[in-house]
Amino acid sequence: MLKRASLHNVMWSVFGRKYELSSEETEEMKELKSLVEQGYDLLGKLNWSDHLPLFAGWDPQGIRFRCSRLVPKVNRFVSNIIDEHRTTEGVIKPAADFVDVLLSLEGSESLSERDMVAVLWVRIFSINFINFCVQCRN
Repeated sequence: MLKRASLHNVMWSVFGRKYELSSEETEEMKELKSLVEQGYDLLGKLNWSDHLPLFAGWDPQGIRFRCSRLVPKVNRFVSNIIDEHRTTEGVIKPAADFVDVLLSLEGSESLSERDMVAVLWVRIFSINFINFCVQCRN
């Protein structure tokens, strides 16, 4: 239940999406949950090729391979949400979310879609990590 609450909080603040915690998970929520879990699994692994020059050209644990499969999924997921926000620009919303803030940047402060995807994905991980740490301490 805590994981679902944390995911709901992230989706609301970052993407402006609301999910009922008591209802069944939607396909989008299942996909996001899977992407986040895969990302945390990869981040938590000790990658020997990062620390031992002997393994630098190899991928003995399959971490780079798994990352190369995860990145396009993340890009597609987040890009779809950015595209939805772009199509609803000008529509009055109860509150701006983080995607709206990034899309409102203009001139030299504006970001490419690729940069926005990276910022949003880091934001998802950082919020989930903070929520996880707080939950563990309680």
